[in-house]
Amino acid sequence: MRKVQDVALRAGQATVWVAERAGQVVGSVTLARAGEPYADIALHDELEFRMLVVDPAVQRSGAGKAMMAAILEHARELDGVNGVSLTTGSTWESARGLYNKTGFARVPERDWFVPGTDIKLLVYRLDL
Repeated sequence: MRKVQDVALRAGQATVWVAERAGQVVGSVTLARAGEPYADIALHDELEFRMLVVDPAVQRSGAGKAMMAAILEHARELDGVNGVSLTTGSTWESARGLYNKTGFARVPERDWFVPGTDIKLLVYRLDL
């Protein structure tokens, strides 16, 4: 969880976007391409997003959906990007619901474990 909370550290090593509502930051997400420090699973033709978080006070208000739309719009503008990928936890049902509604599909052959743990992470991809 500490990695998710340290937005300043991530911003020094990756592209980090924040979402604002009425002048208040309500969410953030990290974007990465293959070979960049925060890319865990990105293939050469993918934009990966990681650590998409929305303030609990505004969850279920459309903030996450708006962030997803902005990510997909940005990905479509990038040369050589044909898909968007992400990793999520197996117990994060609300996140998986958002990804499914947005058109992401599971890619189970790319699932992986957090190194040194038995925590399995699920991979999703949306073809652009």
